[in-house]
Amino acid sequence: AEEAAAAQVIAEAAAAEEAAAAEEAAAAKAREEAVAKKAAERAAAAKAAEEAAAAKVAAEAAAAKAAAEAAAAKAAEEAAAAKAAEAAAAKKAAAQRIQAFA
Repeated sequence: AEEAAAAQVIAEAAAAEEAAAAEEAAAAKAREEAVAKKAAERAAAAKAAEEAAAAKVAAEAAAAKAAAEAAAAKAAEEAAAAKAAEAAAAKKAAAQRIQAFA
């Protein structure tokens, strides 16, 4: 009877140890999953930051292109105005020469 009781105590201790080991394994798995989740979150945040930076670069490039186009249009306008002023001055000079002969 004593031997049976001792065997039962040993069996119960072994079962308790197994349960503790299973608990530790579950806790380790939960920690691993938490670490993996955090890593995935960090990766997603990094990707979002990269995409935001890319969008900003694209927006800046578009703004620079628009500014360059506006500057080119202004230069063309100024050149046209200068040409018109030159033509007007030439016309006036021609009119004055004609008057001088008359």
